[in-house]
Amino acid sequence: MFQQLAQQVINFNLPPLPPLGDIEQHLLPTVTTIGRTSNGWKTESHGVIPSGLEVGPAAVAIGVALLLPAVQQAREAARRSQAKNNLKQIGLAMHNYHDTHRVFPPAANVDKKDKTLLSWRVHILPYVDQVALYNQFHLDKPWDSDHNKQFIKQIPGVYVQPTHTDLAKEGKTVYLVPSGKGLAFEGNEGMQMLKFTDGTSNTIMAVEAHRDAAVIWTKPDDLAVDLKNPLKNLKSALLGGFHILMCDGSVRFISDNIDANVLKALFTRGDGEAIGNF
Repeated sequence: MFQQLAQQVINFNLPPLPPLGDIEQHLLPTVTTIGRTSNGWKTESHGVIPSGLEVGPAAVAIGVALLLPAVQQAREAARRSQAKNNLKQIGLAMHNYHDTHRVFPPAANVDKKDKTLLSWRVHILPYVDQVALYNQFHLDKPWDSDHNKQFIKQIPGVYVQPTHTDLAKEGKTVYLVPSGKGLAFEGNEGMQMLKFTDGTSNTIMAVEAHRDAAVIWTKPDDLAVDLKNPLKNLKSALLGGFHILMCDGSVRFISDNIDANVLKALFTRGDGEAIGNF
């Protein structure tokens, strides 16, 4: 229990809990009795934490142990909400980029020799309130050039998944786009919205990948989708599933138990496959 408390940054210097037999009496439902004595009325209350003016270390420990799961659930819910909001901001930036350039950004820009330079995450910086950072990049140089690599650790908050904030110390993110033939990002050119013939509400634009698939945010490195195993690098990104950003800007939480054929259909932008409930 104390290890869990330490992970939650809750420090208690308490002695070990007494034997179960000594604690068990306090785990019964709260019972209050009222009786009459020669001196008047007497009330007694027995509950999870014994009543009285003094509360010992054991009672405090029991109370904390009972509250800890609720605290953990609240924090997990807050992290999921923030993760969802990050993807929504990315989706809005993608659409604002499209409004300006008439195409979504390519997965990366390239030089004259078709060598990839900088990730889409760099190119949408002006649309996530990061114009100053964007203006410092040399867009004609690769992500790991002497000049551009200094910005790796300046990862914007929108690319930091709140469950994996430790990755930000390395400038890494789990927000990736699916790149490949027939997907939302294909080739070196940005994709026009009209190319999404399955509908923007039926095509995945970005994902919340498993931490093992995290990449440096400026690096042109994303999700290589295996259509034979579409859950690869996605399953259990969070407890029970992962978030996806659709091309219409909506965000969905996908269960690890999703049908593989449905997920495959969601990745492809123009295969005409029917998509069931997900």
